[in-house]
Amino acid sequence: MFRPGELYEDPITGEPLGYNTIYLGEARLLADGDPATLVLTDTRREVVAGDRLFPVDPTRELPFRFLPRPAPPDTQGFILAVLEGFGLIGQYQSVVLNLGEYEVQPGQVLGIYKAGAVVTDPLTEQPVNLPEEWIGLLMIYNVFDRTSYGLITDATDTIRVGDRVGSP
Repeated sequence: MFRPGELYEDPITGEPLGYNTIYLGEARLLADGDPATLVLTDTRREVVAGDRLFPVDPTRELPFRFLPRPAPPDTQGFILAVLEGFGLIGQYQSVVLNLGEYEVQPGQVLGIYKAGAVVTDPLTEQPVNLPEEWIGLLMIYNVFDRTSYGLITDATDTIRVGDRVGSP
């Protein structure tokens, strides 16, 4: 059972990438029909009218073992959201990326980069963009059509939604 959540959009194009869903639990079919009868077997949150049911796909399982390897050098994307969290992101949290099955695969490792600050040059009084800064690593563990989940494995600074990911 799921509840529809926020829409994920590509931060560059604004194109819709998919919806977050909030996992509520599981139910077992007791009697087929319209309406059908279900019994709740495992709930994580309250189930209310309007929540959705999806059949379990027993063939789709996460691999138990990952072979960590760098993502291809031209891979670039952004952190769209943090799963089960708010705002600031740290080590061992899961994030949603705007990279799908054509860009990344489970086990690939990406660097996380914070945009450089803009400072004023004391001699010219002109703004200067500092280079972006490496602030962590993540490993992809689940890939969908247009998004993926990554686990933050190393963080040297606070990570935020909108930070860039790319070749480590």
